[in-house]
Amino acid sequence: MKSFSEICQCQGHCLSMHRWNRNDSGIKYRRSKKVSVIESLARSSDKKFSPELLKYKKVVGTPAENYLFYRQSFRGIPISDGWLRIDELVQSQECVGVHSRLLDDKAIGHLESKGATKPVFKEKGAIAKAKEVMGPTQSWDILDVQLCFRRPNRSKTTTPKLAWRIRLAQSHGVRSGEVYIDAVSGTRVAVHRTTWSSGFASGFVFRPNPLLRMTDNTLPDPKNLPRSSYREVKIPVPIGSRVLRNDFAFAWSPVSEPHEKAGEFFYEASDVRFGQTMALYYATWIQRYIRDTLQFKRANPGQVEFIVGFNREDNSYYDLQRNRVYLGLGGVPDYQDAEVILHEYAHGIHSVINHPFSIDEKSINLREGFCDYIALSVCEHLKELHPDMEQEFATWDAWQKGKTVAESRGLRRADDNDLLSDTQPVIHSSVRSDRASSFWTGLLWDLREVLLVRNTQQKNTHHGDSLALGALYKVDAPYTVENFAKAILLYNRSHWDGYKEREILRIFANRGVIVTF
Repeated sequence: MKSFSEICQCQGHCLSMHRWNRNDSGIKYRRSKKVSVIESLARSSDKKFSPELLKYKKVVGTPAENYLFYRQSFRGIPISDGWLRIDELVQSQECVGVHSRLLDDKAIGHLESKGATKPVFKEKGAIAKAKEVMGPTQSWDILDVQLCFRRPNRSKTTTPKLAWRIRLAQSHGVRSGEVYIDAVSGTRVAVHRTTWSSGFASGFVFRPNPLLRMTDNTLPDPKNLPRSSYREVKIPVPIGSRVLRNDFAFAWSPVSEPHEKAGEFFYEASDVRFGQTMALYYATWIQRYIRDTLQFKRANPGQVEFIVGFNREDNSYYDLQRNRVYLGLGGVPDYQDAEVILHEYAHGIHSVINHPFSIDEKSINLREGFCDYIALSVCEHLKELHPDMEQEFATWDAWQKGKTVAESRGLRRADDNDLLSDTQPVIHSSVRSDRASSFWTGLLWDLREVLLVRNTQQKNTHHGDSLALGALYKVDAPYTVENFAKAILLYNRSHWDGYKEREILRIFANRGVIVTF
């Protein structure tokens, strides 16, 4: 017998349960019309609601299931915490679950009796009030303004108020948030701040994988890792949050339990919730590095959605159309290796910088090589215990039983000695080739090494990373190695005053790349 339940979005508690009877079994429906399932829920649930107030919002698709989201509204104005989600199988479109948090008809009646559906407090005043709430001494950019119905903070019984929802981001900083201002009285209704420099949650991650913290000769089983493999870090979500979502990433899984404790994300590596924590942590980490250290303000793909554990295959990929990363569970789960997460996120970076390059079929090997390089370069400083693995990509994801730490090798490397002629014509074709992509990774790595600024305390890798990203702005089609080499030189001249151009040209020549202007 099939059933569905209503789950509270904030607390994760079951609000009500409904089981289909024989007359309801085998319910089918289509996305274009809200019938059968929604009407059955409206009739059978303890919380009576009107199906006509639901409007289809979006679908989140996975290879096995689709999740259809509906937003509740009143007189065309959305209710911020009124939603319903229907889970359906992809092939049969059979409903397998319903989750909701909706206002019942009684609460809707209270809204109607008040008749407050037109704002008295105007948009301009609401924006000024929101900036004052977030910090009057700071400079804020307005991302979005919308009318909605919203309950005050921490209230489950109060009738929602007509409010302005203002989304803001700090012009020069890492703070952002949503502020709800009463559209009638102009008072504050609710505030949600994200990515603040203090008040973060805590949790476990690998930095970047457990292999690099091991000194034992024999590798342990991935399912039985010692406590010393984990690192406790600050997770970039508010300390009171039960959801792994911020401006840069939203990580969730269709096969996991909800997060039980607010602000505490301490999970073992076998738990897919550990993968959600890893995804959000590293997506935020790399974006802050690119934005704040490298000063690339337009290399942000926005909030990338990470679906962790979408299948049991050893496969992960980035969906360009949906700005979404799928992380598979097969073999060693991909989410356990930060370099895999960073590689997939890097696809989002090049897609927002140079979209034509990102959809060019014959550039697949250059894209893969670029993403490997970004992942390796960002994680290189974490590999001090095993410096011989600096140029090994995803050593933990490539784990093999019986191997020792010293024998571990990654999925791909960045220290090959191939010439461009060794990879042609594959490198400029639609045929995926690890050798071709490793050639491009290795060339970028060679540039990075020759441009290092060394001192007694640290190695400055910013110059090489800056050229790898900056070339994406300068390169023109066709997207060949020669054109990328030219773009690297042009960016080095415009942003680094041609620093070490002779050494850069020597690297290209050693790899068989001829640059002409």
